[in-house]
Amino acid sequence: MAYSRYSDMIVDIRKEQNKLESSFINEVEQVDKRLIAEKDNPAKMREVMTQFSLAKAEQTMNSWRKLSQFLLVKYIDGNIKKETNGKFEESPYRKGQCVFPEQPEYPQEWYKMIIEDHGETIKVPTKK
Repeated sequence: MAYSRYSDMIVDIRKEQNKLESSFINEVEQVDKRLIAEKDNPAKMREVMTQFSLAKAEQTMNSWRKLSQFLLVKYIDGNIKKETNGKFEESPYRKGQCVFPEQPEYPQEWYKMIIEDHGETIKVPTKK
């Protein structure tokens, strides 16, 4: 997903990753306190850990799924839609339409690879 615009997308990816990791660190402290309170009840401890693990796995999957959809829309066709706090900026002229996206160039290596892979196919004919 992030290959062609990895250096751009990693900013959004890390933001979501850091948010998840920070919340998990805080929540683990709370779960640890519950486990200490249940130290004489192994079955209850297993239940608490299992429920916590399942909830965090589901939260992570939902978060990454939502992020993948966001990245797909934001970086589609190599353009970068403008956004603020996870919301795409809307054009003041057309309701529901995003403002004109950024259109950064790809790295030179990308262009060289395209030429190497498809040079004859995309070659501009010259007049004779």
